[in-house]
Amino acid sequence: MKIEKKYLILNPVCVFVGTWLVVLLFDRIYGLALGEPFYPFSMSLLYLAVAVLLCWTAGFVCASFIPAPYFRVRNPFNLRKLASFYQTSRIFLACMLFALVVIGADHFLWVGPGFLLPDGVMQYRIILTMEGGSPKFPWVSLFNFFFFFYPAFIASWAFSTERFRWPLFIAGLVCFCMFVYLSTARSAIFFPLLLTFFVILQYKFRIRYFAYLFLLLFTLFGAIGALVGKAGFDKIFFYILSPIHAFDLIFSGAIHYAPGFLSFRIFHPILERLDIVQASLVALDNINTPMPTNVFTVFGVYFLDYGLWGLLCFMFFFSFLSALVYYLALYRHSPRTNVFCAMSYVLIVLGVFYDYYTSTFFIFFAFFYIQLFFPQASTNHWKPCSRGNTQSALHTFHYK
Repeated sequence: MKIEKKYLILNPVCVFVGTWLVVLLFDRIYGLALGEPFYPFSMSLLYLAVAVLLCWTAGFVCASFIPAPYFRVRNPFNLRKLASFYQTSRIFLACMLFALVVIGADHFLWVGPGFLLPDGVMQYRIILTMEGGSPKFPWVSLFNFFFFFYPAFIASWAFSTERFRWPLFIAGLVCFCMFVYLSTARSAIFFPLLLTFFVILQYKFRIRYFAYLFLLLFTLFGAIGALVGKAGFDKIFFYILSPIHAFDLIFSGAIHYAPGFLSFRIFHPILERLDIVQASLVALDNINTPMPTNVFTVFGVYFLDYGLWGLLCFMFFFSFLSALVYYLALYRHSPRTNVFCAMSYVLIVLGVFYDYYTSTFFIFFAFFYIQLFFPQASTNHWKPCSRGNTQSALHTFHYK
């Protein structure tokens, strides 16, 4: 009937509210330290925040009344039952090594012998992002899953009863660091670390882990930026805060911004061919906050595409889905359901920057990859209570 208090904290509503409270706290600190570098928030944003919070809470509450047995049904998408973490870790390592060879070859073909030097890495990024270049081997992005989910896979393995293999861990960690260096994309840091963080919290919740996460993100964010000649430590606040200020300018009507259709990017070719929508630009125009940015939170995408009511409906729907995954993880508490739950939390946090629910291919593919490469066997940390089979998920758990 009762879930331990520390696990009540880790739910979609608390993660959503906590994320945006941290953003607002950083906004105040940044503003006081630098003399209000952003335009002030409009009152209309405050009213929207209340409406979004109500919709998000309503979505979670609605999912909470689904009868508990529905979360115990057999998974119809169980594509593979893996024998061990050890076997799967070798698959991860082989795929990462292969992908690094291909990525390195692509860098070499564009830049030349100095492709591993910081200047060569930055030159490659400039060619692809500013000069209209494209990778020679675009299909290699299908292997990004193995890099993005490797730390979470290792965390799941470490909390399992299976013997941990340190040589495989070290080799995989070297591959992961090399991928982050060659990509120079901060998403290569944010997504894996946040995913691993939320996976760990489902096994072992400690408040100090939040401090470790912030310290690690700040350090790696600045270090990679300095290594490849991009903005360093002092710009992390700008990356975190500018999207919500950009969205405020759009929502309040202070600027006119029409980048085209943004959501459900995977269906853009079909929708364009049917002449239903005009797809978004490859590189979005900057919004001056007054500092320029071309991202405007998860809210901006659905507000621009569907208006205010559409935005609120999508917030309700995403909260409902997050709650379903949350209760599924509580019932099964397996490596597979835990990483699904962690991924739903990561999408909430990354909503500070942009929409990652429907605007990227990666999440659609990740669903099938997780089915293949994360075991579904229960670790039996959770057990259903014995008060019948018709209780809702809200009243179903005792913690051992």
